[in-house]
Amino acid sequence: MIFKIIFFYIFIDLLIVTFIYLFGEQIWLLNTQIAFFSSLLILLGSFVSYKKSITKRVKGFESSEFANRDEIDKIEDRFDLYSNDEELSDEEVLKDEKKKLSFFKSLKNLKYSGSFVSFYRLTGYIFLIVGFFFLLNNDFLHIFSYLFGFLIVPILSAMLGFVIKFDN
Repeated sequence: MIFKIIFFYIFIDLLIVTFIYLFGEQIWLLNTQIAFFSSLLILLGSFVSYKKSITKRVKGFESSEFANRDEIDKIEDRFDLYSNDEELSDEEVLKDEKKKLSFFKSLKNLKYSGSFVSFYRLTGYIFLIVGFFFLLNNDFLHIFSYLFGFLIVPILSAMLGFVIKFDN
């Protein structure tokens, strides 16, 4: 699936390169290509990191005690609401829920930030920043062509999402 998406973006990029090359605009070509590839790296990095994160969570769920329950319990008590053997007071339940919701107080939650701060995504953002400053420092930056090249990937992703969603 990911290779089809990559080939689709490369095909669109080749069409844009051909169109810009025919008009002889080298500055537009340089700006759109740097912006396009940085945007594509960010998209692919996000895709790979979220895929790894979801796979890790699914594997963790399959090995949890909830997955080991029998089928009747899974149907009758889908959310495992009645499995507590001990009765807790309202204050204890409230304290327990506050402890679960305190995201920034616990370092255990850093394991869920893998998709947010991943090597693949950071590589795309670094390429974006380095490419932008390269164009800016060498007086090649043309902001409209840069934005055009950068926005190709998100717009095509949205269109591709609608096509796939309506295709199913």
